[in-house]
Amino acid sequence: MAAASRAAGKTPVFIDCNAIAPDTMTAVAAAAADGGAGVVDGSIIGMPPVPASGQTPAKVPRLYLSGGPEGVETVLVSHGLKVTRLAGEIGAASALKMCYSGINKGLVGLGTAMYLSAIRSGADEGLRREMADSVPQVADRLARGIPDMYAKAYRWVAEMEEIADFLGNDDPASLIFRGMAGLYRKMAEDREAGGELAKALDELIANR
Repeated sequence: MAAASRAAGKTPVFIDCNAIAPDTMTAVAAAAADGGAGVVDGSIIGMPPVPASGQTPAKVPRLYLSGGPEGVETVLVSHGLKVTRLAGEIGAASALKMCYSGINKGLVGLGTAMYLSAIRSGADEGLRREMADSVPQVADRLARGIPDMYAKAYRWVAEMEEIADFLGNDDPASLIFRGMAGLYRKMAEDREAGGELAKALDELIANR
């Protein structure tokens, strides 16, 4: 894109909304700026847009921006996007995505790992009952999130690795997300191989 910008003599605004660590975003910004582009850090949180239906209002994902030229949010809002500009510079929006995804997708990964462990060890029925009795909200969240994850697991591998990089090697928690990357890689491979692990998880969830 930088090369194309230089060749065309244009200076577009470039917004990167991928789920990447702030350091990765800084490198992206430097490459894009080399072509003369104004660079904005972006992150998307939420599901794809759902149009309004009857009394139900439209649902749109949230787009967070930081750094770069001011005013781009006005154009995006005019196209129906829900945009919030953060106070920080390049990296702030990416950091928000890393933290949110670490909690949201980390919970799904933790539940997946423990459910699979319970199935292997014969503790699945006991775990199912205990989850329903003591933490029903978590059980409900996992019942929605785990099946929804199967088709996306391959995409979440790199995202977990970016979260680990964001935390840094000096933070023991980075190991959690390196492990999450491995877990999601396993679930992606399971899907390609016929989905035996997914079927076992679905059965546990269905019996709750």
